[in-house]
Amino acid sequence: MAILFVIGISYVIINHKKINNLCLILLTLATDLIVIMGASNNYRYYLVGLGAYLIFFILALAHFSTTLSFKLTKFKIIMFILTCLVLTTITNNSLNLAIKQFQGKNTFQLKYAKIINQSSDKSLLNYGNLDVGIYTAAGIIPKDKYFSQINMTAYKVVHNSQLKYLKHKKDNFVEITESVDDKNNFNVEASPYLIKNYQLVAQTTSSFENK
Repeated sequence: MAILFVIGISYVIINHKKINNLCLILLTLATDLIVIMGASNNYRYYLVGLGAYLIFFILALAHFSTTLSFKLTKFKIIMFILTCLVLTTITNNSLNLAIKQFQGKNTFQLKYAKIINQSSDKSLLNYGNLDVGIYTAAGIIPKDKYFSQINMTAYKVVHNSQLKYLKHKKDNFVEITESVDDKNNFNVEASPYLIKNYQLVAQTTSSFENK
């Protein structure tokens, strides 16, 4: 993606005639880079947002193709579109597709979703951890502002708010994650509220990010 990105931006800089439009494009690019690189946490997938700028590579490709003697036909166009559609179905970017592909119906997400969906109150709090997919599997739209932990410096605000949710039993179900090797201090803080307001209905041992 990085290579295509560089080619596309280079093409715009070299061939674009209107300086105002060029400055606007480069300004939006610079702004995106500052926001991404200036975050408190940096992960490679944050750069996926720059994928929108790959449109410039497509423009470069289109410009190059005009120099070739390549005749387009309806059949070629249709086959190209069908190929693109097929390619979109074989990626693992869909949670439901990934679950079915790797573990079928034995995932904890689907197991917990079945339990939650038996209740008239399906409210759920994903406490102290990144979203693990139960909201999606159970078809739940979170009602809490801080429905899961996030990779940002605001995690203290999120954590304190989640403790208040537990204290007042704002949600009917709570999902917590505990590493086998590393004690989760968030769970220790939550224990008094969990013991007072909740009872254990299901647990599982699973793999998350190779742990």
